[in-house]
Order: sequence, then C-alpha cells, then structure tokens
Amino acid sequence: MNIDDLVTLPDLSKLTEGELGNLRGNLDLAIDSLVTGMNIFGEFMFWADANENYPDGKDHLGDVGLSVSQLSSFISILNDRLGGIEYEISNRKIKGTRK
Repeated sequence: MNIDDLVTLPDLSKLTEGELGNLRGNLDLAIDSLVTGMNIFGEFMFWADANENYPDGKDHLGDVGLSVSQLSSFISILNDRLGGIEYEISNRKIKGTRK
C-alpha cells in the first residue's frame, strides 16, 4: 500500500454542486499551499548551504530534501484527485445540472 491508496475521495456522483465546489476549492488551496511551502524549503536549503555559520546545515539539508521528495509525490496525488473533481463538474455541466 502506498500513499495513493490512502488519499481517497468520496463518491463524487453523490455530492451536490456546492459540495463539489467546496471540495475543489479546498483541494486547490491545499495544493497551492504545499507548492508554496516547497518553494520556502528550497530557499531555506539555498541559504543554509551558503551560510558557513550554520553548523548543522548539511544534515538539515538532507532531511529537508527527503521531505520535499515526499511532498512532491503527495502533491501529484492531490492534483490527480483535483482532476477527477473537475471532470465530474465538467460532466455535470454537459449533462445538465444535478442538485
């Protein structure tokens, strides 16, 4: 079992338009926040590596790198889930609104 198996969505066909919209908005915000955090990790890694007065910099850089690699996998999974939500919303628009 991997993290992809743990991140599941409810049955999208049973959600109302409002619930789908809220789910899409929350998931989009989560993805954006995680990507922003990864950027901050990158800046931290740059400055920690360039600072000779930061004695634990090299050890911490490895830990941050491991975290970033796991975050990128998680973001990819969330992005796939967001695609599924957007597909459901698009299908509903084509078939007509369901409440």
